[in-house]
Amino acid sequence: MKDKFTIVKGMFISILCYALVTTGVYTAVTQLGPGTGSEHAMLAQTGANVLGLAVLLVCYRRGMFSFFKQKAAPGTGEALIWIVICVCASVVLNDFLSVSFLQELFPSWQSTETLMYSDRPVFIVLAACITGPAAEEFLYRGVVFQGLKKIAGFWPGVFLSAFVFGLLHMNPLQGFYAGILGLLFAFLYHRTGKLLMAVLAHALVNTISVVLHLTGLYRYYGSENTAMILISSASAAICLLLLWKQLKKYLKSRKTV
Repeated sequence: MKDKFTIVKGMFISILCYALVTTGVYTAVTQLGPGTGSEHAMLAQTGANVLGLAVLLVCYRRGMFSFFKQKAAPGTGEALIWIVICVCASVVLNDFLSVSFLQELFPSWQSTETLMYSDRPVFIVLAACITGPAAEEFLYRGVVFQGLKKIAGFWPGVFLSAFVFGLLHMNPLQGFYAGILGLLFAFLYHRTGKLLMAVLAHALVNTISVVLHLTGLYRYYGSENTAMILISSASAAICLLLLWKQLKKYLKSRKTV
């Protein structure tokens, strides 16, 4: 009981410090910078990510959470398989969530994307492809998932951390998208024992989305374009096949322990 209280306290302090710092930095840059707040959204997010990650590192160094280190599983080469699963899942989710009736039902998705892509490309890349994945994986997988796993067990840790990850994206469609990927990132981290692998998968998924947006190719998501339908169908098949094999392998390994 004492150990669980220590874990909860460490999680609470770390998350609170992260939230206060990132919110403060983002608000300061968007409100105090010249022009409108939307012009500096990703610059502000980059600063918030960097300082938020720094706060988490300080908390870790001070021993506020000691459950960060994950014992590596045999055969860390399977990280590549999980990364492929994550990328394929992101393609399918983006295509599904971009259909017109969902966009009309949840217009906040469009406003979030407009805010994100109104900044300069360099800040979009820094926030979404580099600093964001590092800070978010440290927080949601390194702190939240690991802490919940210690308190409640593996499966509750996977689902609860993914739920929190999705919930804090602040709109239903993006939250659903993030929540599903959060499940996969947690599995990737757990199976490889390396948080860096989850960061790389997260960064790759975000980078693909950013490139598609900046090049205009993102408009094919949710369309009846034949190539997009084939890509999405192939991605779904690959994702489900690899996911089924990996889950089967994991469950079999649990039975032999």
